[in-house]
Amino acid sequence: MLLLILSTQKKVQQLLKDGWLSLPEAEKDTFRAWTEWDKKRHARDLTVFQSRRDGHEDAAGAASAEDDDMKAIHVPKKRKKQAGVGAGAATIPKKRKA
Repeated sequence: MLLLILSTQKKVQQLLKDGWLSLPEAEKDTFRAWTEWDKKRHARDLTVFQSRRDGHEDAAGAASAEDDDMKAIHVPKKRKKQAGVGAGAATIPKKRKA
């Protein structure tokens, strides 16, 4: 059982690696921007959690300056795949209201 899990894990890791290496640099930069934003979000949330855990009354104010920094960072939205492109391109039609 453990060998099956490790084998599957290696296959998934290889698929992810191949997918990452095949991405154009512009898309990699988008993911890198998300990563930086998420690191800052995590640090802010950790600060709020720790201040609330320690019983500080103004826990929300501790991260207000960081909130302003987070808003200033532009994180691009993921692009939706175009219909008819890639695997699973067939879409399920929406039900019409009667």
